[in-house]
Amino acid sequence: MRRMKVVVWGPGGLGAICIREIAMLPEFELVGVRAYSESKHGVDAGTLVGIEPMGVKVSAKPEEVLAIDCDVVLFTARDLSTFHTDDEIVQLLEAGKNIVTALPYHYMHVTRPPEYVARVEAACKKGLSVFHATGVNPDLIGERLLLSLTGLCNDVQAVKMQENWDVSFLELETFKVCGYGQPVEVARQSPVVRAISGNFVKQGLMAFAETMGITYERITEENDYPVAPRDFTHGSLVVPKGTVSCITTRMWGFVKGKAKPMMTVEVNWAITQDSFPPGVEKVQGWVLTIEGRPSVRTVIDIKSDFATGERFVRPGDKSSEAGYHAVVSTLLKAVPKVMRAKPGIFKPMGTPIHWLPDLRGL
Repeated sequence: MRRMKVVVWGPGGLGAICIREIAMLPEFELVGVRAYSESKHGVDAGTLVGIEPMGVKVSAKPEEVLAIDCDVVLFTARDLSTFHTDDEIVQLLEAGKNIVTALPYHYMHVTRPPEYVARVEAACKKGLSVFHATGVNPDLIGERLLLSLTGLCNDVQAVKMQENWDVSFLELETFKVCGYGQPVEVARQSPVVRAISGNFVKQGLMAFAETMGITYERITEENDYPVAPRDFTHGSLVVPKGTVSCITTRMWGFVKGKAKPMMTVEVNWAITQDSFPPGVEKVQGWVLTIEGRPSVRTVIDIKSDFATGERFVRPGDKSSEAGYHAVVSTLLKAVPKVMRAKPGIFKPMGTPIHWLPDLRGL
């Protein structure tokens, strides 16, 4: 069987790990890389990400990469929370390029304007291409694992998906833009993290409702900025006691007739695990809680190596956060499915066995 030809569109944090993983997997062949920075143009893809040369030159000219024959484009452009790559995605699909991405397009038919969904569908039809959004969360954790766990229950009253993430591997500039180390009132003025986390949180909330066959009567959202319990120094970033050291976004979905939310999605992005709010488990991952008959709880902790406690793949290398490798795994595993799919929007795969209010629905 021939190797699957892949283009990486955006060799940043996630795209770089795509390149490293492709280099180690015999099923895939890297045939092109589209960079957004001129400084990366002409550099060997392997050299760019710190491994042996791969014989593929990075290009900052999109038309050059667009001309490359490939099976799938791994679309890993930086997420600025504004869906600034909407037009670029349509252009690729119209050109006949299948796309797999981790950006928050998973349930866009219920989270994005219908006119954009129509544009994507039309682009797929024109290019005979497939568009698929996947990732660890949304998708694998919330839409597959969490929903599978509800299959243990004959009744479900409330579900909570909590993401706890130490984001200390991020760049200094990202911390400054997001408001870490700033007074709460200053951090609240920045819409960046609120928008980014909100986009992903909403995907998880709506996916749960659609898969479970429930309708929310109302949706509420809250943004919180827990402060540092003591002074922290993270590289050149100083986080004084009492300034923002964690950003929390919560979203609740309420169904008719119930005072408590049916679904809660929460993300805690802390500059260090010591900065998590009281009661939040210090894991690099998720806590899933299902209240029902019976109730179920599971914790997912992602590390490079549990024997050593090493967090990063390629030990000690902060450019290879283990969670990002997990995301890349979901992207790569989707490639053959997308190649076999009919042209159009290929929705998240979900799970066929889960709790239903009426078992006859099976």
